[in-house]
Amino acid sequence: MDLFLQDGARVGIIGGGPSGSFTAIHLLSIAASLNKKIKVFIFDKKDFTSGLGCNFCAGILSNTLIKELVQYNIIIPPEIIQREIKGYYYETREGTAYFPKPSTSSIFSVFRANGPCSSKELYNVSFDYFLLQEAIKRGANKIDTNINEVIFPSTPQDRVSLYSQEQNTYYEFELVFGAFGINTPFIKELEKSGIGYKAPKYLHSGQAEIPYDISLNKKFHDNVTVFLIPLRNLYFFSFTPKAEYLTVTAIGPHVTKAMLEEIFTIPQVMKYFPDKWQFPLEYCHCHPRISVTIAENFFYHRFVVVGDACWSRYLKDGIASAFYTSKFGVECAFKYGISRNAFRDRYFREITRMDKDNTVGKILFKIHNRLKRSQTVRGSLFSMTRDYYHKTIQENVRYILWGLFTGDYSYKKIMRKSFRISFIVPFIINIINAYLKIIFNNLSKINKKTKLRPIKNQSSNVTVSNLVNGDTIIVIGGGPAGTSCAIHAKKLAVNNNIDLSVILIEPKTFSIHYNQCVGVLSPRIKQLMGDIGIDFPEHLIQTKIPGYYLNANGEEIYLPSDKHNDIGLALRRNEFDAFMIEQALRNGVQVVRGEVVTFDYSKNDKKNKFIVYCNSGTYKCNFIVGAFGVGNGIALDFFKTFRYRPPHILQSIVSKIHPLDNLYIDEIFGNNIHTYLPKYKAIEFGAITPKGNHLTVNIAGEKISFKDMEYFLMIDEVKKWIPPHKERTYFKGQFPTSPAHRFYGDNYLIIGDAAGLVRPFKGKGVNSAILSGKIAAETIVNYGTTALAIKRNFVQHPQIQKILIDYKYGKIIRKLTIQASHHNLLKYIINYAKRNKTFETALYNAVSANRLYKDIILCTLRNLVS
Repeated sequence: MDLFLQDGARVGIIGGGPSGSFTAIHLLSIAASLNKKIKVFIFDKKDFTSGLGCNFCAGILSNTLIKELVQYNIIIPPEIIQREIKGYYYETREGTAYFPKPSTSSIFSVFRANGPCSSKELYNVSFDYFLLQEAIKRGANKIDTNINEVIFPSTPQDRVSLYSQEQNTYYEFELVFGAFGINTPFIKELEKSGIGYKAPKYLHSGQAEIPYDISLNKKFHDNVTVFLIPLRNLYFFSFTPKAEYLTVTAIGPHVTKAMLEEIFTIPQVMKYFPDKWQFPLEYCHCHPRISVTIAENFFYHRFVVVGDACWSRYLKDGIASAFYTSKFGVECAFKYGISRNAFRDRYFREITRMDKDNTVGKILFKIHNRLKRSQTVRGSLFSMTRDYYHKTIQENVRYILWGLFTGDYSYKKIMRKSFRISFIVPFIINIINAYLKIIFNNLSKINKKTKLRPIKNQSSNVTVSNLVNGDTIIVIGGGPAGTSCAIHAKKLAVNNNIDLSVILIEPKTFSIHYNQCVGVLSPRIKQLMGDIGIDFPEHLIQTKIPGYYLNANGEEIYLPSDKHNDIGLALRRNEFDAFMIEQALRNGVQVVRGEVVTFDYSKNDKKNKFIVYCNSGTYKCNFIVGAFGVGNGIALDFFKTFRYRPPHILQSIVSKIHPLDNLYIDEIFGNNIHTYLPKYKAIEFGAITPKGNHLTVNIAGEKISFKDMEYFLMIDEVKKWIPPHKERTYFKGQFPTSPAHRFYGDNYLIIGDAAGLVRPFKGKGVNSAILSGKIAAETIVNYGTTALAIKRNFVQHPQIQKILIDYKYGKIIRKLTIQASHHNLLKYIINYAKRNKTFETALYNAVSANRLYKDIILCTLRNLVS
């Protein structure tokens, strides 16, 4: 038998904000309709008559809530209403759209407390105070103290006790409602209580009350302005007009005061203010939490949580959410009981039902945040609000945006509207037209070859550099990309009579540490090293590669290198890297043995843009080169500072096998590389490479481990080439499969693997690393350190463009190869290549990285057609 509220029952409410007042009003209203007498007590220290009583809210009363209040005979006095909102402005970089409110809607802005901290109101304008007084008028009692602890009943028949530390008093109740809100310290106390309660997940918001003269801009008078402008770490921000203040609301993962002030540096914001308007030095601001999920275990025997500490509508209508959660909680208590089972079966079910609409809302906001990043998509969407579009199209767009930001409609209704043919078809056509215009505009430039365009002195044609005597460049990473850049930059500076300090920071000692790389180089390596003034170390060559065996689906083909004048060179990467470090030292580069922990960046300090903190010292520089490879922790600092995003990667497992027979490699295995495209889905490709006294075995895939290597070594075609050996070691590495995002900018440039500047899905990454290091040094020293100089002379360099452009062709071949391997089609291709020289050449070039994928595809198609 369940528990129910009886005549004379005492009900306690923790919190006197809207959810607490609504709970009291619902309790007293339903009790009166059932002819039951109950006593209701609201506990809250706040009186809501000053700024200190603020409840951290923008203060928008939606049309839905206003209609509900009328049903309860709650009429908001005119002095409480700050503004009756007439419409919404949607501000984007592409323009402004204005949506007037529907004629049947009423939307008010209010102060939750009695105005901001700095305000001096002549009468009380607090909405929370007004609502609390309504509850008191209907019979609720207000006790001016905070509750510090809830003592839950040991059996369902026992009462709940509330303890006030301030009064040192216990209060007993038949039922308690937790209306304390997500922004109160009591949340943590309840989580420790033992009932399993866990607060909802939340986002941070930032709010500021900015004093303003109503004559500044008429748009502010009765309209909310929502800014759909991409801004770092902000989902959106808005201005809500009050009588003499403007409420600024920003929502994001963690909104700071500095981020609120940054909003007032955006041109689309400042156009609303006169030229002489000054941002106030002091202003009322807060940083409340916003619930985005349901709480866990938010009910117990004789206890239930309401308001945003339980659930709130996603990014919308928090006051209305408080109204509904309190309403459903009270109805459950009267109709179905006050036991834990009753709340679970009825109240929890109702909250879960409402939260399904939040799931749709989260999807809509994710789509919105994704779309707003694209200038083309934003422009297409907002052009559909213009008068030259059909009225139905305008209404659809306005309905969607109005509902998304005002809370007037459920998210499900908005989603259904978004997927109507009358909206989708014009939207797609509009985007296609926009992109076609971009393509046609770019086609006019396609015949102009990319040329080096150095930054020039305005008074002459002499190429100039930003660097001057005494400047410093720091290179993070001592691999081939970093060392070649450091060496070449130092030599170019000497040639240009610039006293330039070049510091190379590398934590590894290559006599004992390794870079996970197979170590096969293209013969062009000798020319690349010659271009930076270094003789290739012939003594480091372990093996010259005469050809490749390609095995797929049990079929094998031999691809000789001599036909293509492309004899590959195999060496040990640690020996080559140690050689490059030695060359750097010989050429005047300061080599620091240590690991970069983090760095600081200053836009204003012209001399010392960066302060680099290393575990072996601290260094200052004007320009920083990131050659730290993939999977390095310093990438996070570049992300935080410059929004750099590393390239996508493939995992690689490398194993060394030392044969027991020292003559095995020379007499049996030979010097050819054996490559494999196995049907096993986890492994995209594998290879066995001879290295003098040992074999290097490597495999690659999206997610692989040493177990996949063990499987690979047991494949019949591989196993026959694995000699008897004592033990084998495993190393795990990564290599990029796409270009990085924002790998350059003012005063920084990321090169090599960290920028994705390697031949896609191929070996011989050392060649690409040295190439990118060489071009980076020439750009920095000869042409400048600005983002524009780097874009023109590094990113648009023909050799770098070849790498970047070839990724899309590499992706095509990669996907086709994987599918062909999984469906046993590669053996037919290999059989055909044995009879067709065009296909044989294509396979060789793809396996050896001798040519670009684009050239391989075009040459193969051209030869087949001819």
